[in-house]
Amino acid sequence: MPYTLCRVLFYILYYSQFKECTFTDVCVAHLTGLRFDVLVICWVNLIYILVSLIPHKRYFNAGFQNVLKIIYTGCNSIAFLCNCIDLAYYGFTHKRFGYDTLIQLTQGQIDLSAQLDNYILDYVGLVLLFVVLVFILQFGWNISKTSAVFKTSNSVKAVGINIGTACLALVMVFLGLRGGWQYIPLQMVDAGKYVSPKLMPLVLNTPFTIIRSAESQHLEDLHFMPQSKAFNMVKPVHHFKSQKRTDKNVVILILEGFSKEFTGLSGRKSLTPFLDSLMTQSLVFTNAWSNGKQSIEGIPAILSGMPSLMPTSFINSVYCTHPVNSLAQLLKHNGYTSAFFHGGKNGTMNFDAYAAAAGFDKYYGMREYNNDADFDGSWGIWDEPYLRYCVNEISKFKVPFLSSIFTLSSHHPFKLPAAYKNKFPKNGLDIGPCIGYTDYALRQFFYSAQQKPWYKNTLFVIVPDHTANSNDPFYANALGQHAIPLIFFTPDNSFKGQCSTLMQHIDIMPSILDTLGFNRPFFAFGKSVFKPVKNRMAWFYSNGTYGLINDSLYAVFSNHTALQAYKYTCDSSLLHPLRLDALPLQHVTHTYQSFLQVYHTALNTNSTFIK
Repeated sequence: MPYTLCRVLFYILYYSQFKECTFTDVCVAHLTGLRFDVLVICWVNLIYILVSLIPHKRYFNAGFQNVLKIIYTGCNSIAFLCNCIDLAYYGFTHKRFGYDTLIQLTQGQIDLSAQLDNYILDYVGLVLLFVVLVFILQFGWNISKTSAVFKTSNSVKAVGINIGTACLALVMVFLGLRGGWQYIPLQMVDAGKYVSPKLMPLVLNTPFTIIRSAESQHLEDLHFMPQSKAFNMVKPVHHFKSQKRTDKNVVILILEGFSKEFTGLSGRKSLTPFLDSLMTQSLVFTNAWSNGKQSIEGIPAILSGMPSLMPTSFINSVYCTHPVNSLAQLLKHNGYTSAFFHGGKNGTMNFDAYAAAAGFDKYYGMREYNNDADFDGSWGIWDEPYLRYCVNEISKFKVPFLSSIFTLSSHHPFKLPAAYKNKFPKNGLDIGPCIGYTDYALRQFFYSAQQKPWYKNTLFVIVPDHTANSNDPFYANALGQHAIPLIFFTPDNSFKGQCSTLMQHIDIMPSILDTLGFNRPFFAFGKSVFKPVKNRMAWFYSNGTYGLINDSLYAVFSNHTALQAYKYTCDSSLLHPLRLDALPLQHVTHTYQSFLQVYHTALNTNSTFIK
């Protein structure tokens, strides 16, 4: 019942995502979800069940019953808490959180102590829901306590009943842990066998995605085709030859939660007047996509060309210790100094550890900023003073340099400095004024940078880490949740205009290196946008499915099979799935197979680095 209740609430909260699904489809999703719930119930209560299956004379002793109650209540309460948290968390990421998010919460990558009060106040309804679920838990305990089947007698009949009951229970639990009789235990992708990709998050529950993503530490070896053919199709090793080297400084401004929807590119009311004005002097990629829905996924994709096409983010995966080529590491060959700026508390999402592993010379966090007067009370330093600080620190660097600057004020709990309250317009979402504030902070950043000698010889790349929540029919769906603005700007106007070539996070690193005339080989899963490439595709992974995007088609794959496809250029709301048997999907499927095979092979063989 508690899992069903959470599923019903999940459906109500995110009805806009499911409203195009038929009543029958929704019912099938709820019924299918029961199978996933049974698996979780068996795993969560495994210790309780095994201890309960030990018959002895003191089974009904108060002390033993208290031990059982603590195990039963504690384990189930944790599972219910995860489900309740995800009812809010899903709105930001549009995917059930998994093992990597649990790591962030439990290993200090997210400072809950500074934000817990905000979350409790903003989601008091979910706190009450958790209390209700725990009450139901206690009610269930009282029923189970009074319906014990074990006999405390030592008679042959009683012993036989106990052994038979234990064996039957173990068989049922074994089937429950596997999710049924099938050959392979139930996985996240199995939800796609019964419902459309839109409904897969409704079928799943959060404890299930945590359990399965924790098990999926190593990627399976894939063999769709000969390895040489796959690598020849993907070509992850790049070498730009016969190009004139230019030692421009590079500043990458990574904007927290900036959706394309918020800018003038969307054709809707813009919240970014400065960014819009900068676009008139820049090269703007109008067909750009993010490779993930979390900051921890976006950073390595942007700076290392490394997408997180797996249940856990690359930073928190077993592959995080593998060396990868990155902008910082590669540009050292050209004499660049490098720094990673993030105004958050040091250790947030392991960005400082990633920066060190990626070869950045310095990391500037809240500790280095060293002025708590500008602390926002939750994540770190307000964007306006922090971006001003970045300009001052960058001006101390020896040129040429690479600086990656990651903003944070456009993040929940969506607060503004007192001086800026009611100054910026809303868009029907709490994040609206914060987007306006960060846009204003960017204006101040560029005003300060213009006064510095390094400014004129600098390439500025402006890109979001991921998108924000939305109530728009396109920007709220699975595809629109990855639509981003992406800008290359140079004060000398060497980049200008609009480019409709498909672009994604992992294309940024090779595109920058191509621009700079970098002439050494390197490994990256993306492609330079300035080189001719046939049939470009963008990627993302969510809820056990892979999304592939080309210039006109959006396809969803699960368990290595195409589930759905849409002509998104004329069906942006994804209301009319195309007939798969009538589509020229063969090339898309080959691209999917070759890319994923190379991705798995490269990570499993630790071959994502070229010295």
